[in-house]
Amino acid sequence: LGGNSTMAVTDAKPLNPFNRHSLQIKVNGAFTLENAGYWGMNFVQGETYNVRFAAQAADGFSDKVTVKLLSSTGAELASADASEIQDHWRYHTLELAPTASDPKGTLQISSGGHGTLRLDMVSNCHAVGLILSGFHAKRLVFQEMSSTADSTGMALYL
Repeated sequence: LGGNSTMAVTDAKPLNPFNRHSLQIKVNGAFTLENAGYWGMNFVQGETYNVRFAAQAADGFSDKVTVKLLSSTGAELASADASEIQDHWRYHTLELAPTASDPKGTLQISSGGHGTLRLDMVSNCHAVGLILSGFHAKRLVFQEMSSTADSTGMALYL
């Protein structure tokens, strides 16, 4: 997670009545979340990936959220920002096109500032594909988040 920020799965302020859990990050400086799936995520140069997530700000959080596709060595393959994180749940979709291929890539989400940020329904998939895998928040461990299917996509359902 990094810095002095903390995180927890919470049922406070749910996205909807059917999806009552989200990841709550008490932001106190820069933080980074990463998901490499079980065997890495297969990023292909020339393909477009849609990263979609629901976000909600509270307690003065106003920073942008940056999403990156990283190579297995940590090199940045693609990056995009979601701004205007609001005090109500809102979906954000970012298109990322990697500059190189890597079959063992990582999805990274980062931000900074201060306040509370809630995330839910994080997914990464080919722009023309479907969400290929998912897992429940109670199985969530940062830096070791994992998907449950092949390495071409992932989804995080909190």
